[in-house]
Amino acid sequence: MHIASKTVLALALLAGTALAEERGPGTLLVLNKTDDTVSFVDLETRRTLATLPTGAGPHEVATSPDGRLAVVGNYGSNVPGRSLSVYDVGKRELLRKIDLGEFRRPHGIEFEDERHVLVTVEQNRAVIRVDVLDGRVMDVMTTDQGGSHMLVIAPDRSRVYTANIGSGSVSVIDLLSGSLVKVIPTGTQAEGIDITPDGREVWVTNRAADTVSVIDTAKLAVVHELPCASFPIRVKITPDGEHALVSNPNSGDVAVFHVPTHMEVRRIPMELTQAEGADEGLFGSDFGGSPAPIGILVDPSGERAWVANTMANAVTVLDLESWQVVGRIAAGREPDGLGWTPYPAEPKGEQPLRVGILVVDGVYNTELTAPMDIFQHTIFHTEPGMEVFLVAETREPIKSFEGLRILPDFDFATCPDIDVLVVPSAEHSMDTDLENERLIAFVRERGEAADHVLSLCDGAFVLAEAGLLDGLAATTFPSDIPRFREKFGTRIDVREGVSFVHDGKAITSVGGMPSFEAALYLCERLYGAKTARGIAGGLVIDWDLESIDHAKE
Repeated sequence: MHIASKTVLALALLAGTALAEERGPGTLLVLNKTDDTVSFVDLETRRTLATLPTGAGPHEVATSPDGRLAVVGNYGSNVPGRSLSVYDVGKRELLRKIDLGEFRRPHGIEFEDERHVLVTVEQNRAVIRVDVLDGRVMDVMTTDQGGSHMLVIAPDRSRVYTANIGSGSVSVIDLLSGSLVKVIPTGTQAEGIDITPDGREVWVTNRAADTVSVIDTAKLAVVHELPCASFPIRVKITPDGEHALVSNPNSGDVAVFHVPTHMEVRRIPMELTQAEGADEGLFGSDFGGSPAPIGILVDPSGERAWVANTMANAVTVLDLESWQVVGRIAAGREPDGLGWTPYPAEPKGEQPLRVGILVVDGVYNTELTAPMDIFQHTIFHTEPGMEVFLVAETREPIKSFEGLRILPDFDFATCPDIDVLVVPSAEHSMDTDLENERLIAFVRERGEAADHVLSLCDGAFVLAEAGLLDGLAATTFPSDIPRFREKFGTRIDVREGVSFVHDGKAITSVGGMPSFEAALYLCERLYGAKTARGIAGGLVIDWDLESIDHAKE
């Protein structure tokens, strides 16, 4: 690479850092291998803002130094892939698809500078340099090894290192001359690879050997062999060079190594189960019941990491100070490759409000469908309106009290952020649902984070049990008010004789037909009377807030 290119790259990296500071958390790109798609996730809200098609079998993604472009390698499935997809991150659109011609099975990919990517092509036992703006293959550099899978570029851009699954080795290539410098044996099925920020060590995960090899880049030799069970498949080193994170799909966790001492210091379990039908996908039953953490990415700030749980259809968010799981991001089927960019995927203020409606067995039809109808119809009367989805403890079908079969959109583990949490009444809202610790914990956590919470009929019991109505005025189904007052009256100002009560961010409704009124009331507060009247008119409801007997504290 020429000196001028290095200068431009450095300026681009500085620009990317400035963008990150200016724009906030940025955008996460998630490749869904079985769906053949890439999802664009706003990291401030953890919302998936767009999902676009890729080629077959997308495995890895790279983002440009300025964050504006993303390039996906289309590895293929039964038929070897031979293309790259290039996206405009800000516009969330496919710019071009680059046909690689004779070069098959593109996998590992990284930007070399502002317009060129280096890509491993497994079937050709090589690394190619591609101009993503012109769509041309510029150079071919042999690895001389089977299954050249992942790659990493040295910080000074002088070399590229590839992990070769088929040969259990690492190839070292000089980028100025394009020549193969050395092949270093590591371990069986070498796959994951990363380099320390100072460029002194390359870490390689040997998945079938259950080891991590540490290569001294000055000696170009393995100087440490670290045990790591089970099936270590990816490795990422933190920006400060202190820790290496290794994903282990067989054991369902992430191992954390202290880089200076080469010691494993902790394990972080993913705390997920496999998604329904996961064993029918690409990996079948290879990973048993594990959520199969594979793809892993560390935030440039070093504050967090994202782990793609391939068999759970979710991305787990890790806090790298507490070393705890702090969130989930819903993904498509079999997520793997991850990319980050400081460039925003959608301007602030244009995102729809996310409405999560909690459904449990025995949910009452009216208390479910009334808010669903009202909130879903906002998209026809205001921009951008609301995005409505159903969430349950699992993705198994729910049966309503009246016999309606309901398929939830998300389970608790994969549910995205919620702006409006809705808790309809159900058959057991006053008894066994209150004893379900996982249910109540979910309502408490999501309700505290939401902008608004809405209960219908006896859903107020669930909000109260979660502590979301403490110190507030609230109501519930008229004949259940004595029981509500007996159970929660010391903490809640129980009201009766009204359609609904609004206090703080909580709206509690008596249920039945007034469930429509409570939902319309929230729409009027959020979008104005004109929008509320438009929604009501479409459902043949005579809406006039002034005529509704309600309490606003």
